[in-house]
This record gives sequence, structure tokens and C-alpha cells, in this order.
Amino acid sequence: MLQRGHPPTVALFGAVALGATAQSLAGAAGSLLAEEVSGSAVLAGAPQTMLVIGAAASVLPLARLAARAGRAASLTGGCVVGALGCAVVVGAVATPLGAVPALALVGVLLGSLLLGAGNTAVMLARYAGQQLRPDLDQARAVARVLAVATIGAVLGPNLLAPAARLTPLLAAGDGVAPVTGAYAISGTAYVLAGIAAWRTRRSLPPDRHRKPRSPRSRRPDRTSFCGLMTLALSNLVMVGVMTMAPIQMHHHGASLGAIGAVVSAHITAMFAPSPVSGWLATRLGAGNTGLIAGAVLVAACVSAALLTDGPALGVAMVGLGVGWNLGLVSGSALLTHGVPAPSRPHREGVGEIAAGVAAVVGGLGASAVSGTAGYPALAVAGAAVSLMIGGVLVASRIPLGPGSTPDQRLAVSI
Repeated sequence: MLQRGHPPTVALFGAVALGATAQSLAGAAGSLLAEEVSGSAVLAGAPQTMLVIGAAASVLPLARLAARAGRAASLTGGCVVGALGCAVVVGAVATPLGAVPALALVGVLLGSLLLGAGNTAVMLARYAGQQLRPDLDQARAVARVLAVATIGAVLGPNLLAPAARLTPLLAAGDGVAPVTGAYAISGTAYVLAGIAAWRTRRSLPPDRHRKPRSPRSRRPDRTSFCGLMTLALSNLVMVGVMTMAPIQMHHHGASLGAIGAVVSAHITAMFAPSPVSGWLATRLGAGNTGLIAGAVLVAACVSAALLTDGPALGVAMVGLGVGWNLGLVSGSALLTHGVPAPSRPHREGVGEIAAGVAAVVGGLGASAVSGTAGYPALAVAGAAVSLMIGGVLVASRIPLGPGSTPDQRLAVSI
């Protein structure tokens, strides 16, 4: 039985914290760098879109790697690709290539595509919690991992200013965007995360008793379909409504400091409630927790539509993060309901792909809806989509309460 402070557990925590820091720092710098090198605000969202596409494309390869070589190999591989993406960005912007805006932009977009693998690896690492600590309840094991991810996700954006001081050391000439240094720090963090993840390889081995996937594991039943929809719809709403929130606040006169505080609070709310979400999934059932997730998301979206000033909108964004967390917990539990351990990496990968596709749709659709009908209309649309979570769960007629999964430890296997 693994005890607290066991080296592989500490190594996993270190990998997740470093990976989340790299992920959030590079994500925060992407739009700023794209606008700087292209000279157009229209292209500011392109790196985030490429990052999400890269994350979706890397899910199944990393899931297969986890099944065949272990979760440590999967996490390490994703971090290595993420570090390579950072190197591509720095090379395209801080070298003579950066003097040609088109080439610099291509490098930023290609690097962002590779960074998606790092994002996927960090997200999939949450499944390693109980494998390292089988003596813990699944909720506690996963909550510990997500709590560490919270630290990195909140820390990353706050490193933008210090990272700017590193840029002159990287640049081959003058005029290089200050946020370039953020990618150097992110790349270093990914390398360190990969090293830490590799140290867990003996404690996170692949399943040595793999069997061919049964028809059930290949074709999701109603319960798994509900989990898939809960994950996808929660991500669609969160990404769509949050993407345009900083712009909405800026239009209402909010300072950059206020906008940054709201973004940090939102990110914290996305991960910090994990222990409570896991407890609810255990006590009330994953299905009922999904209903709560939908209700919280509806309330957050309605609040965002009605309350347009900075502080009030910030409260709505916190609610949006909490609702997303509840959806992540309940959706993941329903998705993996009854799936044998050897087949879980594949099913987990399917869930990440659905969430990634939803994020792309949410990000692209948000600008279109907000640009034509306004942010309140976007928030109302988010509330309508959130209602679909409850509709799918109720219409499916699956058991929603405690005991809806054969093993309550699985009920929070996020």
C-alpha cells in the first residue's frame, strides 16, 4: 500500500503542477503573440483554435500509448511534444525568421498545434491518481491531482510579466514580442514535467492482462452516451461563454487587472471544487450530479446575460467554472461506467475528443454569435445548451441516484 509522500505520487504531482503551469502560461500568451506578429486582432484567437485542434488530434494516440506502455509513458510523451511546440514558437519568432510576419505566424500556429498534446497529457493525468494510490477512495485520489493542477493553472498567467524579461536573452534582434519569453518558460516546464512523469513509470505500468475490447466497450450504452454528452455540452458552454467574457468586460471599462482577476478566479473554480464534486457524485449519484451541473451552468449563463458590469460578470464566470467541474466529474463517471480497466484508456480518449470538438465549436461559435447578436445573446444560448444536459439525462431513463454504477469508487473516476 502506497503511503502519503511516496516518491511516485510526489513525482506525479510535480509533473501535473509543471504541466499545468506550462499549459496555462502558453495559452495566455498565444493570442497576444499572434496579434503582435500578424498585426491583426482578427488572428488573435487562431493559436487557441490550433491548440484545441492539436489536443483533440493527440487524444487517441496518447490513450493508446497509456494502454500499451502505461500512463507514465503517455504523460511523458505529451509533455515532450508540448515542449517541442514551445521550441517551434520561439524559433519562429526570436530568430531571423521572425522578420517575416507570415513565417512567424505559421510558426506560432504550428507550435500551438503541438502544444495541444501537452494539454491533453495534463488532462489525462487525472486518471492516474488512484492507480498510484489504490488505498484511497477514487474521489480523494483524483481531487488531489486536480488540486495540484489548480496551482499550476492559476500560476501560469501570472508569469507573463516575469517571462517578458527573458525575451531579450532569446531574441536575435530588436522588436521581438515580449511574450516570446513565456514560451521559453513553458517549454522548460514541460521538459521538467516529462522528467517527473517518467519517474512514475514503474508505479504506472500498462495492464499486463489486456484482452480484446468487448462489444460493450466498443459501443457506448445509454449511460456512457450520457457521460459523453455531459462532458461535451459542459465544455461547449464553458468555452463559448468564457471566451468572450474578457472582451465584454473590456467594452464595459474593466481594467486589465480586473479582467486578469476574473480569468484567474474562473480557472480556480474549474478545478478547486473537485473534492466537493466527487463527494456529491458518491452521495447523490453521477446522474444527479450531472443534473446539478446543468442547473449551475444555466444559472451562470443567465447571470452573465443579465449582469454586464465587471464584478457581477466575474461572479457569473466563477459559477461557470463550478458548473464545468461538476460536469467533468459526473460525465467522466458515466462515460466509464462498467468499462473494464484494460479498455478504459480508449473510452477516456473518446471523452477527451468529444470535449475537444465541443471546445472548437464553442470557441468559433462564440465570436460569431457575440459579434452579430451581442454577448447577452451568447449567454442565453449557453443557458439553452446547458438545459440539454438535464434533458439528455432524463430522457435516457438511466438510473441517476446512488448505486447507478456498480462500484461507487467508479462514480467519481474522473
